[in-house]
Amino acid sequence: MVLGVHMNKMLKKLQQRGDVWSAAQVDNSYAMIDSGYQTLNRHLKGGLPKNGVIEVQSIAGIGELRLFMPFLLQLTQDNASHARKIVLIAPPGQVNALMFAQQGISPELVIIIEAFESTEALWAAEQCLKSGSCVAVLLWQQALAVHQVKRLKQAALQGDAVQVLFRAKQCLDVPLPVSLSIVLSPHEQGLEVEIKKQQGHWPQQAFVLDMQAQWPCLTQVPLASNVVPLSTIKGAMKAAKVG
Repeated sequence: MVLGVHMNKMLKKLQQRGDVWSAAQVDNSYAMIDSGYQTLNRHLKGGLPKNGVIEVQSIAGIGELRLFMPFLLQLTQDNASHARKIVLIAPPGQVNALMFAQQGISPELVIIIEAFESTEALWAAEQCLKSGSCVAVLLWQQALAVHQVKRLKQAALQGDAVQVLFRAKQCLDVPLPVSLSIVLSPHEQGLEVEIKKQQGHWPQQAFVLDMQAQWPCLTQVPLASNVVPLSTIKGAMKAAKVG
């Protein structure tokens, strides 16, 4: 009896932290949208969440923003009549407006907010999310507490928007109550993706997301099975000489 009470308390604490969900919590509020990549859709059991918070742990500059371009385009097209905005808060580098335009997203729909303090960035994100005038908010933020993510998630649901959090891979703080958490690593054909957490589904091992169709100039074509890289031959010859 004592063990059962202890387990109930533990489960309740885990639910409050957002570490576990019950089946009743997976409802229509967790709507999904096509990510633009069939492989990613298959692993995510449908697509990226339309609302809530997406956590992305990644090294900067490996294609983490390009990954979301088809998703952002779909969001703007679904809300074309209302011209809802995409907001980027505290990006680590200069944002290329031409990239958005080439992907079919009008630069007029993109707003960039510079924030020098984390509190300012979080405040701006929350206001944009719950305003109802933004379809997506992209925030680059390292240190985050559970209660801060809960506020962002509530604001996203209130404003029918999605919050994307970009963080460094070395962030090893407590698990956050996000709708989706993925880890990205560079790969010759695009990105290696690991699903750490997804509402309503189990985590998954890393898989390769081929981005050659969308970004052919930024990926490498796989070598044929009968082609051996010169570096491999040189390495083998050097090892033979040493032996």
